[in-house]
Amino acid sequence: MTTPMFGFKGKFLMNPIKTLVIVEDEPLIAMDIWQRCEDAGYTVLAVAGSVAQAERNFADHCPDAIVSDMDLSSDGNGCDIVEAIRKRCPDIKVVFVTGTTDPVKLERIAATKPATVLSKPLQSRRLEEALQAPG
Repeated sequence: MTTPMFGFKGKFLMNPIKTLVIVEDEPLIAMDIWQRCEDAGYTVLAVAGSVAQAERNFADHCPDAIVSDMDLSSDGNGCDIVEAIRKRCPDIKVVFVTGTTDPVKLERIAATKPATVLSKPLQSRRLEEALQAPG
């Protein structure tokens, strides 16, 4: 079952994304993304700031989407988490939100085949468009 939503140009859209998880190691940015997602009508199931925390917090969830940063301050990166969650949830939609411009890191992100890569600072409209877009 999909949830009807109105797009930014007044178009009626069918959005299959209802639930998501967030990977962000900066608490204020994580809270900001959470609020933007909830304001747009999504349910945030869990938030993690590290690979270890994601393993604990996401273990019981198979969300429709993951919104992830690339660079994490401790034990890995967002790609590690995306790869792990895709083992359990192969159809999960992946949206990266990152400030990185490093070509090696961007190649690593591309290898995970995300639906979208957004740059920081994040714009609410771009995030909502990314979550609503097909694929």
